[in-house]
Amino acid sequence: MKNKKISLIASDLDGTLILHENDSINSADTLPPSLFPVLDRMRYKNVLFCAASGRSYSSIEEHFGEYSRKICCICENGSYIYSDGELLEVISIPYDIAREICASARTIEGCFVRVNTTEHRYYLVDKEEEADLMRSWEYPDALTAFSFDIISGDITQITVISLGPIDDAADLLIPLWKDKIKVNVAGSHFLDFASAGKSGGLQVLCKHLGIPMEETAAIGDNYNDADMLECAGVPFIMASAAQELLDRFPNHTTDALETICSFLD
Repeated sequence: MKNKKISLIASDLDGTLILHENDSINSADTLPPSLFPVLDRMRYKNVLFCAASGRSYSSIEEHFGEYSRKICCICENGSYIYSDGELLEVISIPYDIAREICASARTIEGCFVRVNTTEHRYYLVDKEEEADLMRSWEYPDALTAFSFDIISGDITQITVISLGPIDDAADLLIPLWKDKIKVNVAGSHFLDFASAGKSGGLQVLCKHLGIPMEETAAIGDNYNDADMLECAGVPFIMASAAQELLDRFPNHTTDALETICSFLD
């Protein structure tokens, strides 16, 4: 990569920099400690790092600590864009579309719906026990909502969660919504809906920073990374990705951190 000018490197977290033994967001898995000296080196080289994730900013703060104020962040699949700890933009889902997505998702047996807003996270459920189950598996601080109408704040992301494989729900919901909103499988149990997607978040970030898209690199492992990889100047897909994604993106890597370092040599 020595002949290619790269000003910003965006990397997915889960499945890319954070390798899980399971797909629970509340997993104890962490970033590799060797990442942080690389972030220091990037700043010295004037190359920006962007954490591009379906996670919330608070979750990214928890993992990056003080470094969360020294990097860029695309959170909740493009719904929030940060630079050096400053919120640059929020891109929300239109209310009527969000209502329809939730209604269609709640008809699928074995699936649960999480609604993220600018004020709270909610589990949209029929019974309190269902919300308790989700809180034990994911976000302990999420609120219970028995009706969509009590959800407050601008809606930034909707996630359909299956305790088993998400495939059947994805097969039903993606054809219904793919032409209206960004909808992608984000893990074995997760299907995410967001207005911008990581590509929209990356474009907004680069516009704010004055960085041409051709001077960006991106690394990801799943379908919710694909639009970001398509718009980045140099895309890499993890070798663990689905075959369809491996066929779509010719640059493969088994080590995201090693790939980041290759742009700094």
